[in-house]
Amino acid sequence: MKKRWLVGGFSILSLFLITGCMHKDPIELDPFEHIQIEYDGWNGQATASATTEIDYAGNNETVLKLIDSLTFRISPNKYLTNGNIIDVKVRYTQELCDLANVEFTEEEKEYTVSGLIDRNQKVVYKDKIVTDDDGEEHQKTEEYKVINGVEIPSSWNLSEAEERKYIEYVKGLEDDTEKEETGVKSNWTQGASEKVTHRKDSSFYNEDYLDNAVTCYQEAYKYGIESSQKFKIEPIIKKEKTIGYKCIFKE
Repeated sequence: MKKRWLVGGFSILSLFLITGCMHKDPIELDPFEHIQIEYDGWNGQATASATTEIDYAGNNETVLKLIDSLTFRISPNKYLTNGNIIDVKVRYTQELCDLANVEFTEEEKEYTVSGLIDRNQKVVYKDKIVTDDDGEEHQKTEEYKVINGVEIPSSWNLSEAEERKYIEYVKGLEDDTEKEETGVKSNWTQGASEKVTHRKDSSFYNEDYLDNAVTCYQEAYKYGIESSQKFKIEPIIKKEKTIGYKCIFKE
């Protein structure tokens, strides 16, 4: 009996030691370290969404799968106005989290809504001289939306999201036209023309528009939006100064 007890006790002790050695400290991740909150809509009518890039240098497939599966719940998320407090909570599958041996440093955090634009709009009409394909000049009346002081030709047929993006960009230029512009969006915008076009990349320079960077950008944007192609506008920088804009087509 004594020998059997010793064998049994040794087995239990061995199992305890093996289990203890196999235990690993959990991996700590911060889902809010590089969180990006984006707003869609005008001040008083906006909604929010959130994405994150988590710092994880390992190659554990389960951890990577957990990171890829993360989403965020935002509350409240209707009719957001500048100054509102929103609660952002990370959402995940507990079973996958346990399997990955992950603990989050935070699971919920509050943020203050900011940067939303008020929509104040009116419509104006302007006469301008245009040259037709035969080289003849004639007068044309063009309709403009004036939203928050920024003129946008109605013929551009921009969506509300595109209008906000354009207004934010123009306002940024008005604040400081001498700085290197970081507000240029690198994503592609779909041209509004129903007629198929095959326009080539084209550059526009501030000096051709009385050194007015806003007008220069408008012309570059107009060149792209009046096509049927996808395009984007990028700054032309010389000696750390934006001297113009280039309209680049995707196809």
